[in-house]
Amino acid sequence: MVVQSASTNGAPYYDRTARTWVLSRYADVLAALREPRLCLTGHAEAQPERSQFKELAVACMPRMKPLAERMLRDLPLDRPVDLVGEFAEPWCLELAVLVCGVDSGQKHRLFDLARAISAAAAEPRDQAMGERARDAQAQMGRFLQPAIVPMPVPTFVALSQTLPCLLANAWLALFEHPGEMARLRSGQTPVPNAIEELLRYAKIPRKVSRRVTADVELGGAKLVEGDVVRLMIALANRDGAHFPDPDRLDFSRNAGGQLSLGAGAHSCVGGPLIRMAAAMATSAFLQHFGAAQLAGPVEWRGGAGFRSPARLFISNH
Repeated sequence: MVVQSASTNGAPYYDRTARTWVLSRYADVLAALREPRLCLTGHAEAQPERSQFKELAVACMPRMKPLAERMLRDLPLDRPVDLVGEFAEPWCLELAVLVCGVDSGQKHRLFDLARAISAAAAEPRDQAMGERARDAQAQMGRFLQPAIVPMPVPTFVALSQTLPCLLANAWLALFEHPGEMARLRSGQTPVPNAIEELLRYAKIPRKVSRRVTADVELGGAKLVEGDVVRLMIALANRDGAHFPDPDRLDFSRNAGGQLSLGAGAHSCVGGPLIRMAAAMATSAFLQHFGAAQLAGPVEWRGGAGFRSPARLFISNH
């Protein structure tokens, strides 16, 4: 193995402290995601057919749309509203309950367990959080049955925890880019089309890890069997060589190549469900609160894995 120092031009380098190769350029990360000689680190469940999650999305969304509209319509207009705690989290929890076939009496218990798993993913270096996450995953496994939905534990965590974080970051970006918000509200840009750019911009996840199963060269780095590779998804999505003016939210750009949901064989099997849910929740939010403004500072949570607003207060006044 050739040991390198941190790169100043985005080229792959070896992090001596973490004993990990780091890839951050868009072209390198995309190639790594498509490379069959790189696999998920740790134990991974068998991947279901992507069509299964697309069918779930088609089946669930008609029931979730009226729920989103009702929840937003019932929110008070005489005080600041927390979009995360009062809409995104409860709506996404109901989606997770519906998709995973969970008894509604268990949903809050499962939400707390999923929160522990998500917190550990956000702070991957915290050993105590990691222990709590492993215990929570074991407990969730006893509640959720694979016969009902593929990959039940990661599916419930993704829908009840990761999706609200994605929505919170995406909606904050809209408030910070009022021109793009106006394009969505006017219909100039269809919301489903805008979701790709919001996925690119939202920085969830920030990074993922892969293990090398056979020697391979990526971006000029010679990786050998057993090496661990960290793919910096958020940095790749902000690579100016692929996305001009990458730190600006721009619905006119073609963001179809964003990597937040992976690529190739390593693309997220739940991608169709995530995209459909994000578009539906965002459309409902724009309809009811698109003219609102941020009310107060943003409260953040998370860490090196990902960060998102813990609270996102807005006001129509």
